[in-house]
This record gives sequence, structure tokens and C-alpha cells, in this order.
Amino acid sequence: MINLLLGAPGGGKSYEAVAYHVIPALAEGRKVITNLPLILDSFPPEQRRLLDIRTKTRKPAPVVDWQKAESMFKKFGFAHRDPKFNANAFSNVEDYGLPVMDDQTGIIQFSDPWRHPETGAGPLYVIDECHKALPSVGTPVTVEEWFAEHRHSFSDVLLMTQSHGKIDKAIKELVQVCYRVRKATHLGFSNRYIRKVLDGVNGAEMNESVREYDSAYFKFYRSHTQSSSAGSELGAKDIVPIWKHWTFKGAAVLLALGAVGMYYAGNPMKVRTPPVAAVAAPAPGAAGARMSTPATGPQVTASAPAVPQDLDRPKGHPLAGYGVHVAGYIHGAKKDMYLFQVSQNGQPQYTLNQDEITESGYVLKRLNDCIVELKFDDVSFYATCDAPKVGVNPGANMPAKST
Repeated sequence: MINLLLGAPGGGKSYEAVAYHVIPALAEGRKVITNLPLILDSFPPEQRRLLDIRTKTRKPAPVVDWQKAESMFKKFGFAHRDPKFNANAFSNVEDYGLPVMDDQTGIIQFSDPWRHPETGAGPLYVIDECHKALPSVGTPVTVEEWFAEHRHSFSDVLLMTQSHGKIDKAIKELVQVCYRVRKATHLGFSNRYIRKVLDGVNGAEMNESVREYDSAYFKFYRSHTQSSSAGSELGAKDIVPIWKHWTFKGAAVLLALGAVGMYYAGNPMKVRTPPVAAVAAPAPGAAGARMSTPATGPQVTASAPAVPQDLDRPKGHPLAGYGVHVAGYIHGAKKDMYLFQVSQNGQPQYTLNQDEITESGYVLKRLNDCIVELKFDDVSFYATCDAPKVGVNPGANMPAKST
């Protein structure tokens, strides 16, 4: 697999590569071939033997035949020009192993002979600043072919650069997973970085995470390759973390005060019912009592107001007071099924299927697809394919009858 690690200078590329790629591979007993500035003395001896650190290409530099060059100049006036040669590590196919001839095709391929004793995996190549070894213009075709067939040697590659536009297009199209790392300076952190994982170079973003630097890994590599001693980077001094901003603090205080206010005042969204004033009941015998008037006037008899009576509602079964209508009938291969609409005062309330009606204690008798008789103890009524209607007594659809 070929993966790509992108990031601006100081964005966390070296840390990500060492902490999450190089060290895990060494811990699994896998050989790592890289040009990263690793500090070998910091690794255990058994892992040190698995590290192959490259600083330049293994291809010999071309030798200039000065006699031939001088002869060409005298005869034809051609001045000598040094041939193009990239001396960076991993810039030539010789950097990826030894030449091996395929017995079937007769083609010479380059492959590192190392294999993991248990898994059979080949080495892991970690190529830092890969745009120097694999530029967008000038990468040898033999190197492109090796990347296209890198799984023949059971190898994996991690490319590291600042911009994917600087590397060879044919190799870039082979990238499976792309990691993008960036400083978390805009969040006010100097000890963390942001990592995004993409499906390919221009693919969809799979996930994003904020990772914190662990100082335990700093001893394994030298981040500042241009100097022997580490230097501190000039950071932005005017960036304040969001939780230290006055707006964030003010919002937190207001939220806390609002929560306390709701706790003591109650839920303001709750509907409160006004208290009902108590009405004194008339004294016994008040009904039909006569009111006295002056002797000169006629006597008036006043009756106590009639107490409203409850509306008559059918009783005796769970759906008493509701309308029951046939909403559908399904013919099945093993079972037929009714679907009922329950209404109240002409308004549909909910639906029940035949099994739910039966579980409520009703016994159903099918008369046809649109008429069914429902029985509950001594109450019997009919449900039909009618629509709910507003009625004085929102009971069953058909007059109930006793069985």
C-alpha cells in the first residue's frame, strides 16, 4: 500500500511518521528503510538492526569521459554538459532493492530480499521530502514502474511532502490513504496538531482528530534537519484559545444563571391551570325552599340549580365511546387480516390490526371484506368500511345488541 503524509513545515509530519508508522513497524519486527533523520542510539538494539537509513541514492554517479568531450568540442563545437543526475535517496530504482531477473519474462526487477520471518512482509519505505526524489518532472520511468508493482516485493510505502502537486503524477495516483496534518495554533495549542484522513489524495475526508505530542517520542528523531541543535519556533502570541475569550466565559456564566433560575422558578414552558374557586354546596333541604319577601309583596319560589349530569357513554368493553371502522382487509396466503380505524366524535384517533383487537378481548366474525361483527362478553356491534362521522354519542358504528 502507498500512503501519503502531507503537511506544512512544523505541522507534525515527522512526529506522525515516527510515532504512528516507524515505531509500530519496528515493534512488529518489520524492516524500515527511510531517509528520516532518526537517532539510532535511542532505539533498542533489536530495532536498530531493522533500520536502514539512507542519505543519498545508491545509483553510482555518471563518470564523464573528458577525452571524448574534448574531441567532440574540437570536431563539432559541442560543449560538454553534465548529465542530469538526482543524488537524493529513493530517486533511482537502485534505491528500492537488488536487481532480480524474472525467469518467465526475462525482465530485471528491483526488490529488497528482506522478508518478515513469520508474516512474509517486505520492508516499509518511509520517504521524507519525497518531492525531491520523485519530482513531478524527471522521475525515471523505472521508478514509476517499481511503485506500480511494489506489492510484488510485499513492500509498503509512506510518502511525506508539503504539497502533492510537487510529486510525480503517476505515483500520486497510486496513493490509497492520504494523511493531512496541521498545527493547532489557531486553536491556541502549541503542543497539539490536527490530523485528517482522506480516501486518496483528492478523496472524501474519512475522519479528523486532534493529537497531542508525546515527549517520549522526541528522542527518536531530529525534527530540525537544517541544524544540529533544536531551535524553538516563533509562534503566534496573539492567539487566545476560545475558552479563554470573554465571550465564551460570558456565555458560560449566563448559561449557569439560566439553569439556576429555571430550577427555582420552574419550567416557564409548562402550562399552568388556574385554581378553581370552591363553591359551597347548598345546605340539606335547600332544594324547593321558599324565599321570604316583605308582607306587601308576592312570595317567589326558587329552586336550586340543577346539577349537570354526565353524558351517557356506552360501557362494558374497552372501545366503548369510540367508533370502530374497517380501514382495510388483506388476503394472505396463510392468514387474512383486518385493519381497523378507531375514532372519537368523528375524528380518527389511531389504528389497530386484527391481532391487537383480539388481544383486547374481542371476538371477530367476518361477514364480508367490508363488514365484521365484534363481540365482547354480552356486547356486540358491527364495523364497516365507512368514514368517521360526528355524532352525539361517539360510540360504536352500529347499534350495540346484547347476545
